[in-house]
Amino acid sequence: MATCDRTAGTFLQTEYGKKRSDKSLSGDMRKWCDAAGLPDCTPHGLRKAIARRLAEAGASAQQIGAVTGHKTLTEVQRYIAAANRENMASDVIAMLLVRPNGELTVVNFPKTLAKRDAN
Repeated sequence: MATCDRTAGTFLQTEYGKKRSDKSLSGDMRKWCDAAGLPDCTPHGLRKAIARRLAEAGASAQQIGAVTGHKTLTEVQRYIAAANRENMASDVIAMLLVRPNGELTVVNFPKTLAKRDAN
């Protein structure tokens, strides 16, 4: 992106200032990903990645949809749910690790968790 000509419209336009078709943009993105050494990236994967990153940053469904171009918020909600689930999992694991006595490890407390002291 740093090498893009900032005076020439956007990458959504052709070099002649015309709107690209969906297939044309997808094909060009494929070429750009390959040229950048990212053969496993796809236009859909990039769209999904930005949606998830925006959700993780706290963007609303409407804001994410404005960036990704989704026509309905149903698909955007999937990205938000996945991002929220990961964040919630991290938060709750952190709660597990912080013990009331200030200890920061998960240990097997024999009298409360194990059937026998030898466990």
